[in-house]
Amino acid sequence: MARSRVAIIGGGPAGCVAGLTLHKLGHDVTIYERDRFPRYRIGESLLPGTMSILNRLGLQERIDAEDFVKKPSATFLWGQDQAPWTFSFAAPKVAPWVFDHAIQVKREVFDNLLLDEARSRGIAVLEETPVTGVD
Repeated sequence: MARSRVAIIGGGPAGCVAGLTLHKLGHDVTIYERDRFPRYRIGESLLPGTMSILNRLGLQERIDAEDFVKKPSATFLWGQDQAPWTFSFAAPKVAPWVFDHAIQVKREVFDNLLLDEARSRGIAVLEETPVTGVD
């Protein structure tokens, strides 16, 4: 495969995961982020499938070190007249990247973790660099 130069606009989770994946495949990656990290964002759950991707990218130790809240299941409420719908994330651990839980992350911590990891792996990260056009 030919080595390419790749520009990624945005250093949030999607941009960092794309950058880490492309870098792992041998491409030269630059991430452009308009803000300075850490920056405030609403927290969210990372489902087991997302945990699998992050694990395969070699991020598990850093994520575990943050001690995010583990969630073994989820419940959805679909209005006042509907019964709650609960499901478990339990799954047999058939491979290291199979998870039986989600985690609740503080986005400013999680996003900063990803951007720092990208930087530590040799990805060029330009913060406070808004992209106003692409030619």
